[in-house]
Amino acid sequence: MVHLSFFLKPVNTVNTKGTLMEDVKEVTRIEMRNDLSKNQLLYILLVSLLEDVPETSNILSILKSRDHLFKTFIKNEADQLVLLKAWGQFVNQRKPAMVNKTVTALSHWYDCEMVDEEIFIQWYNTLEKGNALEKKSEKFIEWLNEEDEDED
Repeated sequence: MVHLSFFLKPVNTVNTKGTLMEDVKEVTRIEMRNDLSKNQLLYILLVSLLEDVPETSNILSILKSRDHLFKTFIKNEADQLVLLKAWGQFVNQRKPAMVNKTVTALSHWYDCEMVDEEIFIQWYNTLEKGNALEKKSEKFIEWLNEEDEDED
């Protein structure tokens, strides 16, 4: 498994000024060296960022600390869907306890306009009905649908 060590810096010590180019270069080197697909890349970024984070931690500040990097690699709707699928893979296969942070992650990616509303709904419709990820995502999707109805 490829591991991106620069993500292991504690969030409060991350210097956000001038790090985007360094992060992008490091991730691009790893991506090219290992011939990673976009799904593999985003999954590895999530694992590297959240694997050692206790389930009781506030992941919002952690996600915010690397928004710039994720936005560099999420360029279109297909990439947005890949991010959500990578989140699903992470919580279903790697760290099931993190499923409780799903609404936080989805809300953050919506608020910072990283993922479009339609992509959330498209992703949600592919989830296995009744599994933990689908259940944890349901209220967020209901809220999106309410917002959509309010705009009409």
